[in-house]
Amino acid sequence: MKRYINYNFLKKKKITIVKGEGKSLEFVLSPFSLKSKNYKAKQEFIEKLRHFLLTMTKECPNFDIDQFHNNFQKINFKLYDDNNKNSMVIFLKRKCKIYNLNSIYHELLHLASIRVSGSTEYCGLSESYYVYGDSFGKGLNEGYTQLIKERYFGLDNHLVYPVEVKIASLLEILVGQDFMEKCFFQANLKMLCEKLQKYNSANEIRYFINRLDKLHMCINSLDDNNTKIQELYNDINMFLFECLKSKAEIENNENILNNQIKKLFDTDLTLTYINQNKIILKGLDKNILDEYKNKQKK
Repeated sequence: MKRYINYNFLKKKKITIVKGEGKSLEFVLSPFSLKSKNYKAKQEFIEKLRHFLLTMTKECPNFDIDQFHNNFQKINFKLYDDNNKNSMVIFLKRKCKIYNLNSIYHELLHLASIRVSGSTEYCGLSESYYVYGDSFGKGLNEGYTQLIKERYFGLDNHLVYPVEVKIASLLEILVGQDFMEKCFFQANLKMLCEKLQKYNSANEIRYFINRLDKLHMCINSLDDNNTKIQELYNDINMFLFECLKSKAEIENNENILNNQIKKLFDTDLTLTYINQNKIILKGLDKNILDEYKNKQKK
């Protein structure tokens, strides 16, 4: 038997969650579904899982505990002692590798929002096509996953996907928190895109998501091409500006523009990312906003 089995842990650990109306779900962890050489890490994982389940069932109406339980039962968890790495979920291979327990809530949200159909994995606001080795919506999904994590479990000690979170939060303003969380937990990016067509065309929406994917990839890689990153950020901000502008006009509510769109005009947004690259991003030129306001007055 492998050395990471701790015989003191052979008794199954169980978390019981009351769903209401006398119904409950049991989350059972054994040393064969939760592997680690570190007994304390196992205990910490169980406590964090319990806190996650209690918080989400109590505070997030769109969280589907039955779907989470269904995914949870298919996964074997393995804990590593390496706080320099982030967690990684590999759903179809039935295992979740956890390098850093500080990121466990983010990873459990991924697990809560996974649906698999054939060779396609739908995870939150992203789609992965295993036949082609391609994905769509990863940047948006990582940003919104972290936004939900921060909403229900607080901020991390360091920035996690700050640009992606900011973009996802502005997108949420367009469609509403309840609807966007519903899309996330149902793993229904298509439903979100259809809703956004109220403010922009289908082609522009796909282009925006694609540009955000590329921005996410550039920022989190070793590519230090700030010119390319800024170009992608500008395109994304222009899309958001046009959508917020349309929302303000449709609802005849100038406050939407005044209170929210100023977030797109940040100057010297300096970020030190995971790869220790320092990135300076500039928001949209304020002339764009001035031009829009002048048109409104005519």
